[in-house]
Amino acid sequence: MTYEGSGDHTDQRANRDTPVEVTDEQRRGGRFVRRLLRKVKPEHVPKMIDMLGKFEKGGKEILVPDGRWWMPMPHGYILIGQGPVGVAIEPHFDFDAEGSGEGDRLSAAIRRGLAATLSEQDTPRIVALCKDVLIAEKPERDLILAQLYGLDTEKCAPEAAEAIELATWELVTSAPR
Repeated sequence: MTYEGSGDHTDQRANRDTPVEVTDEQRRGGRFVRRLLRKVKPEHVPKMIDMLGKFEKGGKEILVPDGRWWMPMPHGYILIGQGPVGVAIEPHFDFDAEGSGEGDRLSAAIRRGLAATLSEQDTPRIVALCKDVLIAEKPERDLILAQLYGLDTEKCAPEAAEAIELATWELVTSAPR
């Protein structure tokens, strides 16, 4: 299968519609990250993806214990792990539902309607947004991510869910913007 919009970002606009072969690693990685983020509020997803990208691109191995462990994440979440792998990002037990900072401004923008309503059945629009998120700059990128992660991917067409996963993986593993 090919996914349009993935790949080399040296000339992002020119490559946006160039089909690129999707590897099994990208598919598995994108699905893993989407599941990792399943309990994260949509407006907090951009910050989590930025943090996961720092882990991925940091070049240093993060030392963790052999058993169960946890690590603080932005917006009051914790990354829960078992051995060498993070398995979930969840709200901390004293999680403040409103949080503070950038996520609040994003949340307020979404509530004001700056982020248009997106339906799980609108596959062409979802796929187009997945392409757009790869070339968008903040804060537009964060609004698009919040829209995509506000969807119930179980109700999306497989093509739409995979596009979200692949775009997420691309953002986690690509060079920072």
